[in-house]
Amino acid sequence: MSTNGLSYLDLIGPDGARNEAAFAAILARRIATETERALCVAAGLCTPRDLAQRDVQAWRHNRAAGLEPSLVSPAERNRIAARETSALEDWVRGMQRGATAQRAAMEALIGAE
Repeated sequence: MSTNGLSYLDLIGPDGARNEAAFAAILARRIATETERALCVAAGLCTPRDLAQRDVQAWRHNRAAGLEPSLVSPAERNRIAARETSALEDWVRGMQRGATAQRAAMEALIGAE
């Protein structure tokens, strides 16, 4: 599944279950982004001050592409993956709780009619 066009709303389906394909794609994107940040930090690269915030991720991506991957150790890569997995799992659980509460509120309104 391509991450193009995916949003966090794609993480749960209409039935409230986690969309595994979307989860995997978004998680891979998050891990890559954080690994690129870590590479730039390890290389001592600083984002130019005049760079617009919306362009920072692309700047890091371009700079990281030319860096030695070993600048970020396997242990750090594992920490990044674990942290991003946990954060995304938390996000999905929060979305599921919100969807459940919204369904219950809608059912209560329908039942009150």
